[in-house]
Amino acid sequence: MRGTAPLRGARWWFILTIVNTGGTFRGVERDVAMICRADVLKKARPRRPSRSAEQVAALLKAAADPTRLTMLALLAADPDPTCVCHLEAHFRLAQPTISHHLKVLREAGLVTSERRGAWVHYALDRARVEAQPGLAALIASIDGVGAGRGCCP
Repeated sequence: MRGTAPLRGARWWFILTIVNTGGTFRGVERDVAMICRADVLKKARPRRPSRSAEQVAALLKAAADPTRLTMLALLAADPDPTCVCHLEAHFRLAQPTISHHLKVLREAGLVTSERRGAWVHYALDRARVEAQPGLAALIASIDGVGAGRGCCP
């Protein structure tokens, strides 16, 4: 059975291991197998990623889908906000699926949205995209896209 017991105000943690060896374990008359300092244990723990690494990973995770990359390219091709109905025309996906992809992009901060009557218009957040090196070039490398017009104001 193993247990850890931190001492108050001390920098030592005692890790006790109960050993059934008939009273001796490597010449020690007790059941204590190891004593470690707390800073040794801290070094063994994996480090948490930095905040900037987490933010970049969230952007890459949002863009790491062919449909979402194509949506970003469609939005980048149009300087004006694009209606969601124009985006739907480019994909063979149901409207709820398109809305889910746009929500992921919006929550990652890659697109902005504004409601105009019954329609929602989306635009690429160009400042955010250009702040990430290589992301703008990746979006620009998607070819054969162009937003259509005609069904809503």
